[in-house]
Amino acid sequence: MQEDKWKHLTASFMIASVSSVPYQITGKNEYMLGAVGIALLAGLAKEYHDATVPGGTGWDWKDVGADLAGIAISVGLQYLAKAMQ
Repeated sequence: MQEDKWKHLTASFMIASVSSVPYQITGKNEYMLGAVGIALLAGLAKEYHDATVPGGTGWDWKDVGADLAGIAISVGLQYLAKAMQ
């Protein structure tokens, strides 16, 4: 996997993980949905920036895929951690 994809995966994982703290406290799935939305919005905003800024690298669906992978890993680990409590 390219270094850029790892950066996307890691950033989305961290954003989703930090944003899911309210879910860990309350157990309400709505908070997990919000965490997913925040992380996805950040990834899509980065791709939009890359696609519209002069000299940008353009839109890359593989970057979005790496973002989704990071989010999925975070969600899976958060649910696992909550189930183990």
